[in-house]
Amino acid sequence: MELDSAIEPASAEKGNEDWVRVSQDLVLVLDGALDGATARTDTGCAHGVAWFVGQLGEAIVDRAHRLSLAASVAASIPHVAGLHPEYEPKLTATRSDHWRPGVDAGSGRNRADPPGTCR
Repeated sequence: MELDSAIEPASAEKGNEDWVRVSQDLVLVLDGALDGATARTDTGCAHGVAWFVGQLGEAIVDRAHRLSLAASVAASIPHVAGLHPEYEPKLTATRSDHWRPGVDAGSGRNRADPPGTCR
């Protein structure tokens, strides 16, 4: 099977807040967003949504070689949060001065999960 992908940033100023990886056994698509926000505003994170999406994507792919996709995502979120401890991840969209970066994800793989994992 052949898969092609393409992504473009919505704005040159914000960088690409989307991320995609296609390999022989894995497809992962991440769409960066801000929790509770309809417009791009200050995320409260010095790195921004594009950085968050890229770090999360790489972390998920790294773990997906030995874990189920669900476990890979679950382990990657606190890992990425730990890469920037100056950001307070408990802030919510109810605070007008900070927004949490968020990601919508779609994934699939072309093989069975490693033994002992749940699907």
